[in-house]
Amino acid sequence: MKSFDFCFDHCFGFYSNIDSYHDSFDSYELFVDIGEGGLDSNSKGVKKTKVKDVFYEYKKMLFLFDYGDGWRFVIERGKIEESSKDKKYPFVVDKKGTAPLQYPPLEEEQDSFQKEEE
Repeated sequence: MKSFDFCFDHCFGFYSNIDSYHDSFDSYELFVDIGEGGLDSNSKGVKKTKVKDVFYEYKKMLFLFDYGDGWRFVIERGKIEESSKDKKYPFVVDKKGTAPLQYPPLEEEQDSFQKEEE
């Protein structure tokens, strides 16, 4: 999860319906790989699924990470270009906004920190 600067410590899935993942016709979930079942019987695992088999050019999917906190990211595959010896792969082509903190300080910790600074 280097793209978001998150620890990779929770289950996740990719879903075709960006607005309502429960209504997705296409889903890939870590739950399937660990034997806990997926969103439905058509869900596939993520461990053996190749990006090239799922993402066609400019396809978007919802990436849902940590079902408890519900981090949602829209992932889009751009066009494929010839590889270059000068680039290290994979890499992020574009991003919008600033990545949020995965574990922001609790309110009590923030209050304590602010009092120490005063």
